[in-house]
Amino acid sequence: MELDQARDERELERAKQLKRIFDQHLLQTCTAIGGIEKRLEQRDGSSGRTEVKVFILGDECLACLRDLRRYLRRDDETTSREVFRMLGRWNILQTTLVPLIRSGPSDPKVLMGAVEIIVPLTWPILPEAVDFAPEELEFQMRYKEALTNENVICIFRDLLVEVLKIEEKTEKDYGRIRLLISFFRNLLAISDIEAGIGSSAEGFLRSSLQEVLVNLLSKTQVVDILIGLAASIDEPDHHDWNLVIMEIFYLLFRDRDPVELAKHVKETGAIETNEIAHGHIKGADGAKSESTKDKRNETSTTSTRTTKEKRPFRSGFPPTRHSRFGGTLSIKFSNGNQVHVHNPLTAMKSIDSAINLAKNDRQWSRPVDQGSERIRSIRNSTAHEAYARAAKLFVENAFNSLVESVKKDIDRELMKIRAEDCPRLLRLSAFSLRFQRTVIENMDASETDPAYEQIAVMLHQRTTLFFLKQIRLFQEMKASLVRANKTKWDDLQVALDCFSEVLQILRHMMASPNPLNRQVADNIQRNLYYDPHSVDLLLGLCRDHKRMNTRNLESLVRTIANFMDLLKAFTKVNEVVIVKKKARKQRKKAQPHQTEDGMEAAKENTGGAQDVDVYEDDEEEGPSRKVLYEERAITMQKVEEAFSNEGVVSAYVHLLSNYRQITDHQYFQHITVMLHRIFVKHKHEAFLYKLSTIILLRRFMSDRLELQQSEGVRNLAKFIEYAFGRLVKRVSHYPPLLIEFFFSKTKSDCARIASNGDANMPTRCPKVILLEAIQYRYLPFSRMDTRT
Repeated sequence: MELDQARDERELERAKQLKRIFDQHLLQTCTAIGGIEKRLEQRDGSSGRTEVKVFILGDECLACLRDLRRYLRRDDETTSREVFRMLGRWNILQTTLVPLIRSGPSDPKVLMGAVEIIVPLTWPILPEAVDFAPEELEFQMRYKEALTNENVICIFRDLLVEVLKIEEKTEKDYGRIRLLISFFRNLLAISDIEAGIGSSAEGFLRSSLQEVLVNLLSKTQVVDILIGLAASIDEPDHHDWNLVIMEIFYLLFRDRDPVELAKHVKETGAIETNEIAHGHIKGADGAKSESTKDKRNETSTTSTRTTKEKRPFRSGFPPTRHSRFGGTLSIKFSNGNQVHVHNPLTAMKSIDSAINLAKNDRQWSRPVDQGSERIRSIRNSTAHEAYARAAKLFVENAFNSLVESVKKDIDRELMKIRAEDCPRLLRLSAFSLRFQRTVIENMDASETDPAYEQIAVMLHQRTTLFFLKQIRLFQEMKASLVRANKTKWDDLQVALDCFSEVLQILRHMMASPNPLNRQVADNIQRNLYYDPHSVDLLLGLCRDHKRMNTRNLESLVRTIANFMDLLKAFTKVNEVVIVKKKARKQRKKAQPHQTEDGMEAAKENTGGAQDVDVYEDDEEEGPSRKVLYEERAITMQKVEEAFSNEGVVSAYVHLLSNYRQITDHQYFQHITVMLHRIFVKHKHEAFLYKLSTIILLRRFMSDRLELQQSEGVRNLAKFIEYAFGRLVKRVSHYPPLLIEFFFSKTKSDCARIASNGDANMPTRCPKVILLEAIQYRYLPFSRMDTRT
């Protein structure tokens, strides 16, 4: 034991000694690259000399850069990344590499050697390095501050343009292009920190560093170059960079509101159409007219007014310091019990709220993280214009080609596709679709027909099926998501958002005066409704609502509302919709058999199956089994009936339980429409007769005055009053309905309750036996005597 312990101590000491030697060697290598020296130089027009700082290259600068690159490549294979962290502590990038490239070395190999070190230092932090994440995040922010400089951005831009000009490129040239494109990707991938009220000036500047970077990229025309590469991504020389360029635009528009940018384009006229295609790209330093400034001021005033209007209404005000009322309230009940509340604010609350104030508010389901994708406002007006300009140019010139290229690679399941590529493509598509839809909605009547060709890749049956495929894949793997990987719920939300945006754009195309647009929308809808999986997927997601957060539920409810509205508009033009469904199983015809007379006979088929248009499909449900499909005609009434079930009601009620967190009151209108469709139109009232649901509706009615009085809130309040009135009448005729509050219900239960319990049940389940026993107590005494 003592020998083993002594040997371990010697090995540990030897490892520490080797590390000290390597650290010294690494420091000497970094020092030998070069350094800043002060010199006296005489400037033009001045008699004296001034002191300037000049970066002087070391004698073995190129060899040291190559050694450092080799160390980084070897260290990248480890999880500790010791060399990366040592260079970050020594500020090598800020004090050595950035001054080196800004000095303009005469040897291009030295310049590219520095670039080959800067790019790996700014790589995104890997998930495996969570133990060193806080320290590496600080290094990343320092790197971004040092590299967010106009001279540095121009140097990398010139290097990229120089390589792109080469007609016959070699493998080394392609590697340099990918390296330079990755530099811009790495800078955009470094997220800003969130600055609070008590943050320092440095923290406040760091919170808006992304805006400064985007403004520089637009000013130096880097965004224009990247859009040009994305527009020509179909060329064989550019196809290998489609994932990197797609990630750049995803990071560029991450956390930004497409509606706000589209409105900025409309109000300020940020850029003329197709400037890149015609080669008329203006720099960010161009003079701006007074009208543009006036429009920007009007935009700022309008956004401020809109923000004030969106603030939630609060009934009542907090008491002042010298309040006339006491601080203790006493509530006395009819049974003689008293409850004392030591808070004057509860005087403006209901009795139920005052009593339960000290209790924990039980959530409908366990809380789930809201995700990292949040909308952040843009503070700088110049950056706002740069974002709007980039979004407009990207959608008009590069969106179709880039998305089509990446989607093809995902469908082919190539080896270069990573797990995060598909969610990023969906987020970029959702941003672009919502941006273009807002542009279409804000167009004046005098303007020409909207250019749907800019998002033509989304207006195709294959793309719609691609979105439904992603939702279906999520449903298939939901069993594993219960245990881990909760971020997939956000990926599902983005897929639903893309599908919802396509549905809304199809609605606009149906109302277009151009017959070609209406024909395209009609063809897409026929193919969409022909495959019944869309309805099944939405119904399946409603059943899984308990593990969704508020944002996921909002996306689901918005998608269902857009789907039903589009189908309703389609059925007004086409009364019936043809849908492909699996054929009902029919009895097999009896096989012919030999009789004693040698004659063939067959057994009579008593199945009585109806003649339908049945055909075979290659889809298999088992080994060497073919599925039979038939075409059926359905109406809007049947689709609404499919959504009239307890799972859909529970999902909508789950969203309503978070009514204080809902910022867009349009969701209250969606909830009202769906519940009215189930409760009134299809007579399935019993789905709402649940104790938790009734308590929630009662709480909403008592708190509705604290919400902003929008049309959706008022309509929902009217519906709840009507539903409560129907409930009182129903209980007066059928008192055992009170027991039904504690049980789940089916459509047959709804029919039985609607007829006051007179409908015959197909099976005598324990709940029905209990209800019959309870109902027996409410019978007249004469009938009770006859039954006994």
